Amino acid sequence: MRVLKFLSCLSLGGTFLLAQTFQGVDVGSPTLPGSATVSGNTITIVGGGSDIWNKADQCYFYYTRMDGDFDLRVQLQEFTGPNTWSKAGIMVRKPVDSTSGPQADDPFINVIGTPANGQNGVAVQWRASR
Repeated sequence: MRVLKFLSCLSLGGTFLLAQTFQGVDVGSPTLPGSATVSGNTITIVGGGSDIWNKADQCYFYYTRMDGDFDLRVQLQEFTGPNTWSKAGIMVRKPVDSTSGPQADDPFINVIGTPANGQNGVAVQWRASR
């Protein structure tokens, strides 16, 4: 289980989106289900899954749909995970079409941080195609 807390501020064309406009979903059927709770400006996310890597992901994805350009700012306040490659951060995924939800093999790009006890620091990762 990975636990993280962050303050989220998402703006699109000058309009700030509230955390309540987001939804969470388990991607790739992780063994332990994830959850997100919102308290004021703090979002606490608990997620499980094997990894976000290779050809298919297992994770908890807390997201909102966006079209066009956007600015995203996240401050990661706290993060614990079971290994040095546990991940928390910003991810943009490209679904199959405009009506489908996130799938395990979606192309993506992310900027992630790993737990303080690890040596992996911050990384940019991506999958260009299904």
